[in-house]
Amino acid sequence: MTPEPEPEPRISLVPCFSVQYVPGGNTFCLEKSEFDADVDWFTNQFKTTLREYEIDALGNSSGNWARDSINAYEAYAHLIIAGRYGEGPGEGVRLGFIDSGLHLDHPEFVAQGSESTVFQHVDSTFESSFERSHGTAVVGAAAGLYTGIAKSADVIMFGARDPDPFGRSDFVDLSYSSWYGVFNRDIDILNLSFGPDTTPEFNYSTIADDTSTRDYSDSAFVIGRLYKNRFDAYWDTPISERPIIVQAAGNEGQEHPNVGAFWGLNSNNPFVTVVSVDRQGTISDFSNRCGAAASFCIAAPGEDLRLPSYDTSGYELGFYETFSGTSFAAPIVSGGLAVMKQLFRDSLSDRQLVDRLFATAKDNGIHANSAIYGHGLMDLGAATNPWGIPAFMDTLGANGAPTPLPCFKVSDGDCLTNTELGERARQLTEELKDINYDQINNAWGRDSEAANALKWTAEAVNAHQAAAHLALAHGDGALNEEVTIGFIDTGIHEDHETFDYVSVDEEFLPGAVDEAPYETSHGTAVASLAVGNFLNLPPDSPDFNINVKMFAIPLGDGSGPYRPITLEQLSATDFGDAAELNYVLSQDLDILNLSFGYQGGIENYSAQDLDKHYNRTIEALAQDGRSEKTILVWAAGNTGNRVNANSSSPTVLAGLAARAEELQGHSIAVVSTREDGRISDFSNRCGIAADFCIAAPGEQVLVATSVFDAYDEHYYNLGSGTSYAAPMVSGGLITMKKLFRDQLSNEELVSRLFATANDDGIYADSAIYGQGLMDLGAATNPWGAPQFMDTIETENGNGESITSSFMALGAPLGDSVTQALGSQEVAAFDSLGAPFWFDASQFTVPFSGTTIATGLHRFLNPVQARPMPDSWQFDLRKNASAVEIGHLSLTDGATRFMVKEPRGLGATLLQDPGDLYGLTLAWTPPRFDSLTMEAGYLNERDSLLGSRAEGAFGRLSGETLFFGAGYKATAGDWQLGARGELGQVNSSIGQSLLIDGVSSLSTSAFRLQAARPFANGVTLSFSLGQPLRVENGHADLALPIGRTPEGKVLNQALSVPLAPSGRQLDLTAKLEFPWLGGDVSLGAIRSHQPRHQLTAAPEWAVFTGYRSTW
Repeated sequence: MTPEPEPEPRISLVPCFSVQYVPGGNTFCLEKSEFDADVDWFTNQFKTTLREYEIDALGNSSGNWARDSINAYEAYAHLIIAGRYGEGPGEGVRLGFIDSGLHLDHPEFVAQGSESTVFQHVDSTFESSFERSHGTAVVGAAAGLYTGIAKSADVIMFGARDPDPFGRSDFVDLSYSSWYGVFNRDIDILNLSFGPDTTPEFNYSTIADDTSTRDYSDSAFVIGRLYKNRFDAYWDTPISERPIIVQAAGNEGQEHPNVGAFWGLNSNNPFVTVVSVDRQGTISDFSNRCGAAASFCIAAPGEDLRLPSYDTSGYELGFYETFSGTSFAAPIVSGGLAVMKQLFRDSLSDRQLVDRLFATAKDNGIHANSAIYGHGLMDLGAATNPWGIPAFMDTLGANGAPTPLPCFKVSDGDCLTNTELGERARQLTEELKDINYDQINNAWGRDSEAANALKWTAEAVNAHQAAAHLALAHGDGALNEEVTIGFIDTGIHEDHETFDYVSVDEEFLPGAVDEAPYETSHGTAVASLAVGNFLNLPPDSPDFNINVKMFAIPLGDGSGPYRPITLEQLSATDFGDAAELNYVLSQDLDILNLSFGYQGGIENYSAQDLDKHYNRTIEALAQDGRSEKTILVWAAGNTGNRVNANSSSPTVLAGLAARAEELQGHSIAVVSTREDGRISDFSNRCGIAADFCIAAPGEQVLVATSVFDAYDEHYYNLGSGTSYAAPMVSGGLITMKKLFRDQLSNEELVSRLFATANDDGIYADSAIYGQGLMDLGAATNPWGAPQFMDTIETENGNGESITSSFMALGAPLGDSVTQALGSQEVAAFDSLGAPFWFDASQFTVPFSGTTIATGLHRFLNPVQARPMPDSWQFDLRKNASAVEIGHLSLTDGATRFMVKEPRGLGATLLQDPGDLYGLTLAWTPPRFDSLTMEAGYLNERDSLLGSRAEGAFGRLSGETLFFGAGYKATAGDWQLGARGELGQVNSSIGQSLLIDGVSSLSTSAFRLQAARPFANGVTLSFSLGQPLRVENGHADLALPIGRTPEGKVLNQALSVPLAPSGRQLDLTAKLEFPWLGGDVSLGAIRSHQPRHQLTAAPEWAVFTGYRSTW
């Protein structure tokens, strides 16, 4: 029997998440698919159960729609899985409110034991038991039993109603002492659902400056008059006591929030301004917009909310009413932050919580307009999802070693942390959008409809963000990855200017005719949407490096009555269609766009019927036997408005993947959306093909149509149809293929396109939108925390997160590894398998140098040769400081047990439990006491010459054998001394994905000294020393630099010399003299090439010390 060849090792990206359903219970590690399944199950349970209670309590048919809108039920599921649900959402978090008061005996709050505090003001008035209560409604939105987001949060109401000096009824001001009392009441989050009901014109930057200096002289009157008490009290409150502040934006329908939002201009303040949206997620007409406060502003439901109240006519306890206003959007956010704080406990600071709230907001589609929605629509499900946006944290590694911040190597050479990358990407996105809009206006300024079509389609799919990711990752090199896209269509006007930057090849299949230049060309229009250039680019612009292959066929215009193709007709076309497709798919295409189809919805054709009547074509599309299958992108069909047509699913060709498993994974059906983001009326829906279907803009989009030779005019028009939505997706796949350097397989590209689609809001309806609306910004962004991978496939995954992988270099290695990796990039893979590239050197932490404290200690306690004792001597020192510059400098903090005997022999035992142990033996010949010889052994269990590693770098350890000698002599009045050490290190590395091995290392250290005593106890001394340094040795690395489309990690072998680039030499001058019964020491140290770094500038240190004993 001939053995089968072993399969090549492949990437197995199966990270797992530790979950604990019950506090203190068993912990389980779930793969992402299992984790997602559990989240979905608990989310649905919460939705079903809580909604029944909501509908019953609130007396409406929809329950608490705000919870649905912000994905609160999913957040509750995350609490359950993390074992932190407890008594309910918000448990252990204190919410504060300054408002009109709180009816504590309302059923929404009877189980909470809320505390009500009232600040009495002159002319204050308080709510009667039957008065409609603004404060009660606000608290209900945040923490109500049925109406709130965090029903188990602790609530403190600071009731205050003060007549507004400007005559407005919703402004509340307190005295300085009252504000100070609020801020120091141990509140986690403070909700402020009030403010001036106008948006004064003021200079935001001036206010930001004034708030940092407490100088209100240049600020608008409204700041100095209305907010001084509040602001002064806040800054006088200790930082640890300051709450997160959530401010309602105001209800004037204006461009900016009310002036209360100014606090957020100080980036150090954890501050959120909230605007209101309706049930469709659109900004409420009454709501102020984010405007100048966009960087600290977010949107949340605030319209038509059913909330607790009392009726002024005296209805009984438990009355609910419908409220609208940013006053009620703000507590939705406050409640959401309470849930986040409950989940993350003390692991995130208030600033980090707010940053996470902003980073995870829905900023797709209409919510991408930051001038209106700021960071977007709050998404509590995403904010509590551990598989969300990568967060590279600056943490401490083993034994306090600093963990480097992993960074993305971008095209201009900068290395950016995740936070910096996100900010750079946002900035570049806006810059590219501005540039793109300028180009559009220059090219299409006279045609506003055309200009608008180019703008909204780009925004709908986050094309500018994708362009930013592409530019950051590749720069001009983004165009170097060659991609070939094919079209089967009517033909192409290859001379049209829109194709100037691509290579076009046209082939006429049987029955096709060459379209006249002036003739409107469907194929030209389709191809222009995928690869065309609609802008006036500079003459020296590079080619896009895209090969276009047009396979022209005759196509009808789709007019006439709706007649679904019959099975007999399919059989008749099967042989010809299969032959045609077999030929086209043999042309080495990455993507094939198919903007045509037969009439008839796929739901009307069974898998058995299709297998019987159309099997040859299905086999051709399946591409069996090919290592890399061409991606098929189909137009879903345009029968939405056709009489007697069923448009609930794609047409038969576009929907084949729903009936033929062999097409699943590389076949995509595309439905069309319009400018407002909703499905086009004419478009088929995804229906039974939802798993293989996606939405993209296809209505009133700009397309190239024809060329008129006589006048050399190039014509464009606005077109509609899923024929034009499909090439939008094809073009998006080209962008993804270039970004990932053609290292993802085509099926992985399709899977990633689906996984990253916008499936929020209306796009959650898979029967219409399938996987959702294409989101190129998300598709080109890391999905989950990237991991380093080796080439071994295991069921449980074999990766190490970049956030926990680093190497902190000890003093002897200096900058050796950092220098060697300076020009190298290393690949890590996100949870969907896509490669992202990092600067390898950023995962190392060079030795930072001796601290001032250590230097001072060595200065005051130099190592001195001790005379031979007359009898045995024993000495035990715990946590002893290492003042040596040789190998024993590695033992700082270890316990030392020293023994000396009269014949010049000495021994020292060293131990740092769990870290190192060692032994030194020394001998000073009795007849030649100017010479001392020493031998030593050190065993580092978790380090190598003081260097430590974590994560993908594995575990370092080493055994060191060293020999040393010291000699002292006199020359006139000078006392001279010299000492040197040489060592050999046997290195070990364990469980490393990046280091194959470390050779034996040679080390050295030395010191030369000269001292001269003077009269009256004065001594002048000089020394020249070299701290411990590696002289020879290397590490063999295997750096992942990418992957193959088949899933094999590509590694680059690299031998890294471990000798640092420079040699540190410390020159010390020291003067000692007696004073006041003690000794004064004055000295200076000059370090040449400090930290053994060749290019490091010399460093100086000046010390003074006084020693006295009594």
